[in-house]
Amino acid sequence: MWAYTRSCSHEKMLVILNFSNTLVDFPSSQELVQAATKLVLGNVPERLPDLENKMQLKPYEARVYLVK
Repeated sequence: MWAYTRSCSHEKMLVILNFSNTLVDFPSSQELVQAATKLVLGNVPERLPDLENKMQLKPYEARVYLVK
């Protein structure tokens, strides 16, 4: 699992990637949950929820969030 942020001028993105072939838990902080405003990209179309306190990523799932 990789998780990182990228910033460019006034925008910040949170990228979460599961490179394994198993289900992986991503424990996020309350601060991160409140800061993430919108899921803008994901490769698992049937599930595009907001960032949760604890979420699971499917094998090879990727998510990109816009952050306040």
